[in-house]
Amino acid sequence: MITKEEIKKLLDNISEPEFFTVDVKISQGGKITVFVDNYKGITISQCEAIHRILYPEISKKNENFELEVSSPGITKELKVWQQFAKLKDKEIDITTTEDEHFTGIILYADQQNVTVAQSSENKLTLSYNDIKKAKLIIKF
Repeated sequence: MITKEEIKKLLDNISEPEFFTVDVKISQGGKITVFVDNYKGITISQCEAIHRILYPEISKKNENFELEVSSPGITKELKVWQQFAKLKDKEIDITTTEDEHFTGIILYADQQNVTVAQSSENKLTLSYNDIKKAKLIIKF
């Protein structure tokens, strides 16, 4: 059975423009779900293109499997730094590893940290290691 790490490595070698891997899940029944995104938003066509490239590579190690390539969706937790960078100027809800809870606007995000403004005077920079859970606040 192929591992998450092997799938992530395969994804790193795909040249589909500007996409990044958010998560890979492998179920007991052989279902592999790959969540990808793009700074402009991932399209169905891009998901299909990634599927077409990934499927033959996975089939070299797995005989019976189902592959799904999808966007993570706007209601899911943020998992990788690129999602924070993509959501610059958006409001997010954060729970830290210390179980502190707050909301704020993303001002800046790089590979190590995210800076969030809780108010015009109160800015906080957090390492991703200090974030237990983060989600986009959706307003209508």
